[in-house]
Amino acid sequence: MVVDMGHIAILDKNNVVESVVKTSDILDMEAHYSALFGKKCIQTSYNTVAGIHLSGGTPINKNYAGNGYHYVDGVGFHPPRPYPSWLLDDSSYLWHAPVPAPNNGNRHYWDENLFNETNYGWMENTHDSV
Repeated sequence: MVVDMGHIAILDKNNVVESVVKTSDILDMEAHYSALFGKKCIQTSYNTVAGIHLSGGTPINKNYAGNGYHYVDGVGFHPPRPYPSWLLDDSSYLWHAPVPAPNNGNRHYWDENLFNETNYGWMENTHDSV
């Protein structure tokens, strides 16, 4: 007999993910594991990214949860904010820079200090190794 597997994110009191565990895919999974662990547990799917199910199924809670992700009731999981200036996209539930990255074929990285000084923030990565 093959048992489908699922994943549950175990949350702390602030709705921050403490861990993600592989589970048996059972009916009323969230209630079962919340009672088992004594903490709020929310279903998550590694097939769900930016609110899209990669295999064409139904997306679950916007993004696959990871340690440190935040859960917003009725919406889903988003990763920790990478920089104070970055904005949360309501559709994908992922963070993005306040200005788009250059599209010139070169690699760039975000510099929060530069953004604070110039309102731009992107630096060309000149240290790529071959």
